[in-house]
Amino acid sequence: MPYEPPPSAWMPGDEAIEHIRTVEKCPTAECAIEQLRDAIVHRAVGAVLADMKKPPIGSSPISVPSDSIPPPEMWKTAQIKVDGTVQFSGEDIARPFKVIRENLLRIWSSRTRSTSAQETRCLKWLIEDLRNRSAKSTSKNERYAYAKKEFGISGRGFERAWRKALEYAPQGETAILPGRKRKNRST
Repeated sequence: MPYEPPPSAWMPGDEAIEHIRTVEKCPTAECAIEQLRDAIVHRAVGAVLADMKKPPIGSSPISVPSDSIPPPEMWKTAQIKVDGTVQFSGEDIARPFKVIRENLLRIWSSRTRSTSAQETRCLKWLIEDLRNRSAKSTSKNERYAYAKKEFGISGRGFERAWRKALEYAPQGETAILPGRKRKNRST
């Protein structure tokens, strides 16, 4: 297997916006941009300009002009664009920015968040689905396939949500509970 170097410590702005949009299932890029802006302003995610000028090695930073890192307060009113650029004022040019990858991935992990949150969302959906469509009209397997895709729920998690949802199902629907039928013990 060939060696793959680890990803850069910095994530380009456009990649960060797309990542947030994907993880949060944002309908628009503006939704992801606002979430990123809030994280930068509240110092949860570090951000710098990608094209910042650095002083030459061996020179005094005082004698050679360089860019400074924009403070979080400047990001409040900055115009962040989908292409990964930012403009801090009207006369400023749009410049590419990058964020600290680790900060961003800590907040917007592509892994599922919590099992209980997934199960709760799935349970609410199942209860509503069982009210709207009978338990017999759509198979349990079809519902599980949808829940797995939509909520990222495991098989066991779906089973727990399914059992709870059947408690709220209309009368007669609970007859489809799995397991062996009870014997009639009246003698």
